[in-house]
Amino acid sequence: MDQHRPNRLRSCHSQTRSVGWFAVRANVVSTPRPGTLYAGTSGFAYPDWAPRFYAPGTRPADLLRAYASRLTAVELNNTFYRQPTPKAIEAWLAATPETFRFVVKAQRGASWRSFRGGAAESVPWLTAAYRPFGERLRCVLFRVDDTTVRDDDA
Repeated sequence: MDQHRPNRLRSCHSQTRSVGWFAVRANVVSTPRPGTLYAGTSGFAYPDWAPRFYAPGTRPADLLRAYASRLTAVELNNTFYRQPTPKAIEAWLAATPETFRFVVKAQRGASWRSFRGGAAESVPWLTAAYRPFGERLRCVLFRVDDTTVRDDDA
């Protein structure tokens, strides 16, 4: 942790996809406060999570609304494959309470280009589509390909 920002988390992502812990229910806060922990998973559109997480018969169109009734955040995986449309973002926002938060994966091609020297062009294009999320967007994840090596001197 940064000693100048002791209440901020340095990471916002987990690769865990376990479904065994779903019996634990998150308490949704009415107003976000410093130190609030948002709990979620990588994705939400998994019909086979019924009946352990989703009620049996939950329609695909209702999965996010049902998910948001139990957890406070989600990582949107489909944004890695294509930029979200304003209509899609509007639907995600409408299906969740104001206190719900989103994490998006940056679109793959531009994400990789940004690490190959094209960040000045790639990052603005990547992030412009996410503006409709407003304060409900918590972070953007950039996937780093397997050939990228860390360079602390760069």
